[in-house]
Amino acid sequence: MPDHSRLFMRLALISMGLALAVLSGSVVAAYGLAVAPRPTVSSLWIADAGLALAARNPPFMILVAAALAQILTIWKVALVGIIASEVFEIRSWMFQAANGAASAFVASHLYGLGLAEGLAFVSPDHMLTAGLVGGTAYWAVAGYTAGFREPDTFALHAA
Repeated sequence: MPDHSRLFMRLALISMGLALAVLSGSVVAAYGLAVAPRPTVSSLWIADAGLALAARNPPFMILVAAALAQILTIWKVALVGIIASEVFEIRSWMFQAANGAASAFVASHLYGLGLAEGLAFVSPDHMLTAGLVGGTAYWAVAGYTAGFREPDTFALHAA
């Protein structure tokens, strides 16, 4: 019976890397929501609940929760690059950061199409920064050891 412990450990490490990347990206995107200029409450109608929430200066954790939905969209797109880095054993931090940034670019344009009615909108610049930070955080946990294959033990014994 084959031993699948290495595969399960790798999947656990990838999951932990994604969780840290989502958390760090959410904090950066929430900072972008916090510093973005907001309309005043009196200039808003109740038609857009996301703008009404953003105009009232909510606590930072509520902004993290609002940004989390957009960051989760980034990492749904980023799974393509993560799977490619695992299959081809790409261990470069620049690849992971670029994967996060490209995924954030795609996700910010998906949100620009109106797919997130009622949420406060994170600017594309802050989404790009969140993608870079998240990609680098993923690399720090799981990306620097990318690859499912067993290490070549013959080369170690031949020396």
